[in-house]
Amino acid sequence: WPVDVAPMVVLLFIGARLRALQLDPNGAPQPWAQQMFYVATFSLLALITLGYITPVISGEINATVDKDGKVEMGREMSEAGRGLTALKFIVLLVFYCSVAAVMFSVFTIEAPAGMDTPPVSTALSCAMVLTCMYLAYYMTRTSVLAYDQVTNKGEPCQLSEVLAEGMSALRLMPMLCVLFVACRMRATMLMMADPPEQAQTGMILATLSILGVLLVAVTMPWLSPAVLANFTDYNEEELAMFDKGTSLAEVDQAKIQRLMQSNSHKALLSALTVTRYVFLAAVYAGVGLVIYHLLAM
Repeated sequence: WPVDVAPMVVLLFIGARLRALQLDPNGAPQPWAQQMFYVATFSLLALITLGYITPVISGEINATVDKDGKVEMGREMSEAGRGLTALKFIVLLVFYCSVAAVMFSVFTIEAPAGMDTPPVSTALSCAMVLTCMYLAYYMTRTSVLAYDQVTNKGEPCQLSEVLAEGMSALRLMPMLCVLFVACRMRATMLMMADPPEQAQTGMILATLSILGVLLVAVTMPWLSPAVLANFTDYNEEELAMFDKGTSLAEVDQAKIQRLMQSNSHKALLSALTVTRYVFLAAVYAGVGLVIYHLLAM
C-alpha cells in the first residue's frame, strides 16, 4: 500500500509549494516543513522495504490459499515477524506525523511583512481533505490486516472484507487531487487569485460526493444477509427445524435465505445502490465543472 499512497503525498508536497508561491513569488515552504518532506519520503521508503521483508520473516510468503479463497499461513507469526510489524507501525506513525506537519505548514505559512495572507485556496483545501480521507482509510485497513496476520493466521476478519469494498472509491481520489491542483496552477498562470467560483463549487461537490460513495461502499457489506443473520433471531419455522434434528448450518442457511427474500431488505439495498450511483454521478458532475472552467479560463 505505501506505493499507492505515494501519489497523494507528492500532490500534498506540490500543494504546499503552490501555497508558498501564492504568498510570495520567490517564496518556499517553511524550513521545518521542507524537512518534513524528507521525513515523509524516507519513511515511505522504509515502509516499502519493510513490506517486502516482513512476509519473508513472518512466514506469510509461504501461505496457501484454500478452495474458498481463504489465506492459511499454517503457523503463528514468528517473534521476528511480530517485531517487524511493530517497527512498521512505528515508521507509519512517523510518516503520518510528518504528513500532518506538512498540512499544518500550509495553514500557518504567512505572507511577507506588510502583505495580507489570503485564505487557503479551495483547490488545496479539497486536496488535503481527500488526502486525509485516503490516508485514514489506508491506516485503518493496514491496522486490520496486521491484526489478521498476528492473531488470525492471515485469515481476513469481517471488517477486513468490508474495508476492501471501499478501495474502488479510493482509486478516484488521486486523480481528483491532480485535477484540483492543475486547475489551481492554471489560475495562477493566468494571474488569477482563484479559479472561477463554479470550478470551486465543482471541487467541493466532487470531494463531498466521493466521501458519500465511500461511506455507502463500506455500509452495504454490513447489510448482507450473511452478516444480518448474526443479529437476527430464528423464527418459528427455523426453531421447528431444530426439533427435527436439522443441523445448525442448515438452519442458518434457511435464515439467510429468508433475509434475502425479505422485501424490506431488498428495498434497503436498492435504496443504498441508488444512493451510491447518485453520489457517483455527483462526483462526475463536479469533475465536469472543474474541467470545463479549467479549459474556459
